[in-house]
Amino acid sequence: MINRLSIVNIAIINKLTINFNDGLNIITGTTGSGKSIIINSISYLLGAKFNKDLIRTGSNKASIEADFIIDGHKVTLRREFTSKGINFNYLDDRKVSLKEFRKAGSDIVDMHGQ
Repeated sequence: MINRLSIVNIAIINKLTINFNDGLNIITGTTGSGKSIIINSISYLLGAKFNKDLIRTGSNKASIEADFIIDGHKVTLRREFTSKGINFNYLDDRKVSLKEFRKAGSDIVDMHGQ
């Protein structure tokens, strides 16, 4: 289960941390408030291709981090993106390849869209 999601310098989001509760969590808001940015950020966190143009105007880097609780243990995934197009992937603060990162993410999260 996702426990915490942190988004920094992505599109209109300067800094956002969402703490999720057990059970159903609902994100609502008006058009343009950033709901899709949150969902897309989870996709980027799981290894989807990130466009450096999504880095917030005036910033040189962006990051997405989430804590998951798996069998009672915390697992942290983090991706950092630079305006030069360089990405860094971390699994529990250990730098890993994108391939390894995607594998870990696919084992943790199963996302479905409309």
